[in-house]
Amino acid sequence: MMTLSRSRIKQSLKLKQHLLSSYYSSSPRFNKERLRVSICAFETSEKTVLRAYNRLFESAFGFDLDEYHQYWCAPRYLVSGFLGSRLVSAYFGVVQPARMEGKEQIVAGLGGLVCSPHLRRRGIASKLVRDSWPVIVEQSQADLSLLICNPKSLSFYKKLGWHLYQGDLRYQETEKTESMAFDVMIQKHEHLEAADPDSVRIDGPLW
Repeated sequence: MMTLSRSRIKQSLKLKQHLLSSYYSSSPRFNKERLRVSICAFETSEKTVLRAYNRLFESAFGFDLDEYHQYWCAPRYLVSGFLGSRLVSAYFGVVQPARMEGKEQIVAGLGGLVCSPHLRRRGIASKLVRDSWPVIVEQSQADLSLLICNPKSLSFYKKLGWHLYQGDLRYQETEKTESMAFDVMIQKHEHLEAADPDSVRIDGPLW
């Protein structure tokens, strides 16, 4: 039982006020508009935004968020990027307790990153992640950031400061502990040692 880690997670989910508001990215203008970034608790997100995200999510992954939630970790944050009033890119963040080298730690997970098909390859999704992910890390008090991706996305995340994890990642699903076979990328944060941990065990499902 990871009572210390779970206590830290509970504290991190009490979002500060600025997390519940929007701000304009310092990025170049897209279609003559600034990218407006919104970070909020997933469960309190506006229904219209969730519906728009669900459409992008289903188009990208072939299944909707309700199906996703049946098998994977429930999101804690929703990060949205808007041009005007239109949602053009979004992703969700999760917070999970974990063990690394036998120590209790907190992992912040990034998942479900999508962008409007006609606006891809314009730097919108990368700018959204670059500007907002440090806020998620700070508020969740994460020791490690982690995401699961397909090989086609490796170069995209490498440009954002993530690197391929070569160690052993395990996670809990129902009563089993299973190994992860997909590409795993991580970002370590300042207080962790320079070397990657040999093993990461997530105390819960993946995302």
